[in-house]
Amino acid sequence: MAGDAEDRAALVNRQLPEMTLSTADNPLTAPRPPPENLSTAERAQYRFQVRGNAIITGGAGTLALEAAAALLEHGATGLALWDMNPDQAFESVKKLHSKFPHARIITEAVDVRDEKAIASAVESTVKTCSAVSPAW
Repeated sequence: MAGDAEDRAALVNRQLPEMTLSTADNPLTAPRPPPENLSTAERAQYRFQVRGNAIITGGAGTLALEAAAALLEHGATGLALWDMNPDQAFESVKKLHSKFPHARIITEAVDVRDEKAIASAVESTVKTCSAVSPAW
């Protein structure tokens, strides 16, 4: 029982990581106002446009594959799908390749609970994709 209380205390008192998406010094993620002359549909397309590359963890799962398709539909040019067992989504990834032939789509086996595995996967992803899509 003492171990359970200690485990709970460790969870309650842990420092959660935080992410800053945009600052005055780094406005990369700040929303861009759409041009005035766009239709409603064009404004939505403009607002949700994706440029560049993305990494999706849990990439072989159903939700991740739907997110991958949405990112590609909105303009992503490179996509890395990380999963502990990416081969389970082989057929789905093959369909993504055929539907989005302009995009670079890779899979990589990664355990995101392992900090060293993440660092290695980032390095591998950048190396694999940078020749095709320089924004990595």
